Amino acid sequence: MIGGLQSRYWGILGLVGLLCLLILSFIGVFFFINASWPYQRPSYIVAEMSERLEELWVSSDFFTSTNSFPSCPLIEASEGTLFLSGGFSWPPSNVIYAFDGNTGQILWKQNNIDSHAFSCFFATPEALFVGSNGSGRITAYNPIKGSVLWTKKLPGARSAGSFYVVDNIMDVTPTPRGRVRYFVNAENGEILRDFTSPFTLKTMQEAAVQLGITQTHKIHVTPWPITQNGVSINQDGYGIHAHNPKTDELLWEWSDINSNILVTRENVYFLTSANELVRLSLQTGSIIDFVKFEPTANSAFESSDLDADTNKVAFDESTNQLYITFGDSAQIFAFRITH
Repeated sequence: MIGGLQSRYWGILGLVGLLCLLILSFIGVFFFINASWPYQRPSYIVAEMSERLEELWVSSDFFTSTNSFPSCPLIEASEGTLFLSGGFSWPPSNVIYAFDGNTGQILWKQNNIDSHAFSCFFATPEALFVGSNGSGRITAYNPIKGSVLWTKKLPGARSAGSFYVVDNIMDVTPTPRGRVRYFVNAENGEILRDFTSPFTLKTMQEAAVQLGITQTHKIHVTPWPITQNGVSINQDGYGIHAHNPKTDELLWEWSDINSNILVTRENVYFLTSANELVRLSLQTGSIIDFVKFEPTANSAFESSDLDADTNKVAFDESTNQLYITFGDSAQIFAFRITH
């Protein structure tokens, strides 16, 4: 009896040991393959673009790892400077880069004071605002020198989420579903208003009016409807919808969006899954300018492999310059709208 139990015990222990060896073998093979077969990044070229656009420069200098898929940095632009988070290496670094928008030369680089991953970038002439995941911290940097202006941890928030700045007020949405929201003074980080669920869009709009917020500057589209120059814009999955805010009439819509979406006083900017940058009229949704990108002949790559989180678009209103990053290729393209 005892001998039989012991035999069964040692049999079970042997099976567990064999299973552990198999798991470790699979892990070892995975890392061996990952190290032996380096990531073959594609490379893009401009195939066609509008006459009103001028290509300024292309950079591929920030791909530092050959053994893994590159990370997807955030980008922002203001007053002739392009800002980029972390480079394209994996794992991403904690460094913020500032480039000369005309030449692509590095002006300064600075370690973010928060060690967590980046969640959001937003630039104004006065500051570069950087949000962090995991800590709920927002830090404002001097856009010329890279020095810290102020830093603030949002109470009860694990992520700074997304935000934009209008009239020196930050509109902060820490979570994708918008259950919590903050209005923050962009000059010093002071929290002016906070909203917790349940609250309505009307409540937000009334508070915005009280604080004197008027949306007349570059903004990032969020799932919340945003009114800009008499047009209400909201994003739904990979699509965007424009309505008349007074009548709720659908003005235009666009699907097949494969990047972030930027809205200015008159235009909308984004990348499509066909590797095309488009500039639309905010009022009509018609195409004003475009740039078509194609992978080079030696790039074994399909456009369907692109992901919206991989590609980023930034626009500098002060210089009329556009910037595009393809995270999979670790390239930055810079264009100027000439007329």
